[in-house]
Order: sequence, then structure tokens, then C-alpha cells
Amino acid sequence: MKIPILYRYITKEYLKIFFLCLMAIIAIYIIVDFFDRADKLLKPNVSGITIFKYYLLKMPIIVSQTLPVIVLLSTVITLGIMSKNNEILAMKATGISIIKILIPIYLLAFFISITSLFANENIVPFCFKKMEYLWVVDIKHDKRGTFFKNNRIWYKSGRTLNNIQVYYPERKTIQGIIIYKLGDDFYLKERIEADKGIWNGKRWKFFSVNLWKFGKKGVTFFEHKKWAFLPFSITPKVLNRVKERTEEMSFSCLKRYIKKIKREGYDPTPYLVDLHAKIAFPFVSLIVVLIAIPFGINIKKAGGIALALAGSLLLSGAFWLFFSIFISLGHTGLIPPIIAAWGANIIFGIIGVVISYKTRQ
Repeated sequence: MKIPILYRYITKEYLKIFFLCLMAIIAIYIIVDFFDRADKLLKPNVSGITIFKYYLLKMPIIVSQTLPVIVLLSTVITLGIMSKNNEILAMKATGISIIKILIPIYLLAFFISITSLFANENIVPFCFKKMEYLWVVDIKHDKRGTFFKNNRIWYKSGRTLNNIQVYYPERKTIQGIIIYKLGDDFYLKERIEADKGIWNGKRWKFFSVNLWKFGKKGVTFFEHKKWAFLPFSITPKVLNRVKERTEEMSFSCLKRYIKKIKREGYDPTPYLVDLHAKIAFPFVSLIVVLIAIPFGINIKKAGGIALALAGSLLLSGAFWLFFSIFISLGHTGLIPPIIAAWGANIIFGIIGVVISYKTRQ
């Protein structure tokens, strides 16, 4: 059997399984998500076209989030079927090494990673913004005019206008807070500034607070406090909804945002973690291939495809746990951003290389 023909055969078999897994995962995700959101989606004022548009926009996001699982399943099933049919044994008998058999799968995984990287930069952020707008305005019918953003968070409540420079969800901390209170004739009545606010579970505690009161002739009162509880009704739950999430930003957009908050003197650490993760995450597909290969090739020893899938999913679950822990540690500043984003990839990449090497033997 010539190697190029072999590569074409393995590629064809892999892609067949890959697209079947892709369609199955998307279908399962949409069904589960639909029933989870049924109370909002099945309201009389939400049309079928709106629901269709919502899930059409969500599809690239679903694929982006579940791609490593799809690659894992495709690898185990493809190699498992070939192993069960003794095709791998026949290839080895003709002198073809395991490494050569696996080259098409490695190349496909690399191509998938690069494609994912491109999609996450150009397609996913666009779809995410459109999907969120559709969900908030056309499905939930929230009053979007209350919230507006320009690389900062603004919140209008009655005659009070709140401005937040930076919000750190993991720390439940806000920085650069300005509160404007307007009088009956809409002139500026009060201006409050605070360097930082920390959520204590019930309300915000603000630090380095300056308060100005204004009359028609100018400033009538000024007070500085080391800390204070202010009438600030925005909860972390509301901020999570209003804040522009890093999923909505492309790599270049997030990079510009980091430069901006650095210039303004705020801590960019959580955003730096997410910036590095935008590169690290697409390459998870390569890591899961390394993890999946031994389970697929040794299908008989693993006790069948079902057990092989269970074993590989268990090991991948451990990877996701480590990945999440590293990201969380990075967001809180306990480890450098680059280690937070790439740490799990490196550890499990080494594990994958070792077990793949042992499989070759």
C-alpha cells in the first residue's frame, strides 16, 4: 500500500466521523440549550425566525467551544474502528509504522487548530455580539438603552449616571468609579469618585472616595474619605451582563483594550490571561489527539469503543479541570498570565507525547 493512498484513506475516514460527531454535538447542544431557555424562547412575542437566527448565530460559538471534544471523539472512533477491523494490524504488517499511520490525524488536528484560531479572531466575536443583542433585545425585550458602552461601563438609573473604568468579575472588584447625580433641571448636583470598589456579598465598599456638591455658582462642598458605602445599586450580576466580555473581542481588539487600561493605570492581568488563552485554546485540539490516540489504537485492550471513549473523556476531563484552575489562578494574579493560559496545554501535551510514544512501541 502506497503511503499517499494510505493518507487519503485515513483522512477520508477521519473526516466522515468528524462531521458526524460535529452534527451530533451541535444537535445535542441546541436541544439542551433550547429546553434550558424555553421559558424565554417560547413566549408569544418571540417569533420562530428570531429563534432560528439566534441559533444560527450561536452555531460558530458552539463549534468553537466543543471542537476539542469533537476532535477527541473523532480520533478515538476512527482509530477504534480501524483497530477493530484489524486495519492497523495489516498496515503494521506491511512495514508501515504507527507514526506514519497517525501523520494524517496529526495534520488534520493542526489544520483544525489553525482554522479555529482564525474563526475565533474573525467570526466568533462578530456572531457573539449579534447573538447577545438578539437575546437581550428581541427575545428578553430588555431596555437596552439603560446600558451603553465605549470601552467602559455606563449605567443610567433615573437622574444618576454611573461610569466604571474596569470591572474584574473573578475578584468582584471595580476600578475608576464616577457617579454623576443630576438635579431637577438636569444640572450637575453631585459628583462622586472612587479609586476602587469591592463587593462584600451585599453591597460595594468603596476606597479613596471624593465627593463634590455643586450649586449654581460652582462647588459648595467637598469631602474625602478613605472608604465609604455609597448608594450604588449595580450588582456584580448586572455588571456581568453589561460588561463587554473577552469572548466578544477579537485578539487584536482585546490587545488594544489592554494597552488602554494599562495607560490609564489599571491592572490588566485578567485580560492578559484571556489574551494568551485566545491563542492557547485552539491548540487544545492537538493535545486531545495525543491523549485519544492510545485509546483508539488499543481498542481491544481498552475493552471496546465505549470504554475507550469513556477513558479518553475521563482523561480529557482532567485536562479541562487543570485548564480551568490555571485560568482562575491567572485571573486572580497568583501565576503569570502566559503560564495560566499555556500551563495545562504543556503538562498534558507532555503526557500525551509520552503515552503516544509508548503506544508506538
